Amino acid sequence: MPKEKKRGETVTINEARTILTDADMEKTQIDQIIHLLDTIESVRFGGKKIDEKKAGLLLSQIRQAMKALCIAVICLGLFSFIPQKVMANPTATFIDAIKNYKAGLFKEAATEFEAVAKQPIKNPYLFYNIANAYLKANDIGQAVLWYERAKILAPNDPDLKFNLEYAATLVKDKKEAPMTVMDVLFFWENLVSEKTIQITAIFSSFIFFAWAAIRVVKKQLVFSGIGILLCSLFVLVTTITSVNYYKRSSRLNAIIVKEEVAVRSGVTDTATKLFSLHAGTKVSVQAQRDGYLKILFSKGKVGWVKTNQAAII
Repeated sequence: MPKEKKRGETVTINEARTILTDADMEKTQIDQIIHLLDTIESVRFGGKKIDEKKAGLLLSQIRQAMKALCIAVICLGLFSFIPQKVMANPTATFIDAIKNYKAGLFKEAATEFEAVAKQPIKNPYLFYNIANAYLKANDIGQAVLWYERAKILAPNDPDLKFNLEYAATLVKDKKEAPMTVMDVLFFWENLVSEKTIQITAIFSSFIFFAWAAIRVVKKQLVFSGIGILLCSLFVLVTTITSVNYYKRSSRLNAIIVKEEVAVRSGVTDTATKLFSLHAGTKVSVQAQRDGYLKILFSKGKVGWVKTNQAAII
């Protein structure tokens, strides 16, 4: 394989082994690729002839080997530009987490899944796996927290909905959730993900402005018929996106992650205990101060908890 586009210079078998090893590829897969390279060298320089069937099989194997080498080189190139804190191999950690999950080591699996989530990765199914592992480990608080985080990204996933509803039945603190005007106005939040709304807003704006540009060039009315419809769609979706952003930034929710938490009247350990909440309970965050969160559980139930007792969704 040409190296750095220099004529006559190739990657040797030892160099290929080094690249694959540095990319954390499994030893068995590395050995298979090295054996394939040895075969190619024998055919190329040893005068060894092969029949058409074997040639086709060899070509297929070469393609797979080239894909592996390219992926390895790309990974190494990316990692060389990533800060040291992000250098840990998330793929290996993820595989270890799956092995621990299958082995029944749910707490270890959850910790490793969560380590992957600390990388610049926002994936609802990764969050879902974290929640499942915590649920199996009987950590209801963390399970509900990660189900809620996954729900933001994939609100329509049926398995996620089922598991979140099941986890909610294990939460000790129950509160009535009456239908409000806001629930009616923002019904889409439980139907469409925030990312989908954002993409729709971008797409609708592109369509509208493209339509408007064409109409202007043709010296025709922009706001007539289809133009009014496209403009209305653009304004509606953009408004929904803006409202979603406002709600996310101004109204925070959190999950109680400790087994039992004392909600106090102030930001000290000696402040009056008002009531208790338990793992998995969802609350609204009204303020943050001095390592404490001011939370609202229900009407009349407001107080302060430590930041390590409740995690913001």
